[in-house]
Amino acid sequence: MSARCLVVDDEPAILRLVAVVLRDLGCDTLMAEDAESALRIMESDHPDVVISDIKLPGMDGVELARRIKSNAGSRTPVLLMSAFAEPRDHQGDGFLAKPFDIEGLIDFVSPYLHEAASVPAPQCATRIKSALLPCSYLRLPKTIIDCSLSPFL
Repeated sequence: MSARCLVVDDEPAILRLVAVVLRDLGCDTLMAEDAESALRIMESDHPDVVISDIKLPGMDGVELARRIKSNAGSRTPVLLMSAFAEPRDHQGDGFLAKPFDIEGLIDFVSPYLHEAASVPAPQCATRIKSALLPCSYLRLPKTIIDCSLSPFL
């Protein structure tokens, strides 16, 4: 069983990049450009993991995480990312600073993916490391991922 991941970001290049990385790791990937759309997807598709930018139009990612966590019985991990400092007292399960590199993103999400997919940790680590070689995003510069990469995605 593969993990279902919801990626939320209002920057199309980052949204597509994170989705491509997750798909290459074997995840079913859903995308939303704002928190309101993400909440609708949460109700209908029940993703296993949510990865959200903090700065979004309308409701921000911190409020999105709070609403997901306040849902009775929700154990969905919410991973937050931002180019700004990590906010205090957010209810996310993890924080990734932007800009990030591909390996940093994989290291950030992999513990949550192997839990969601019920894949033993050693198998998950092997799959993630082997996914670094054949992936379609390797044509991108390996160092830093930022919004200027949109022509490559």
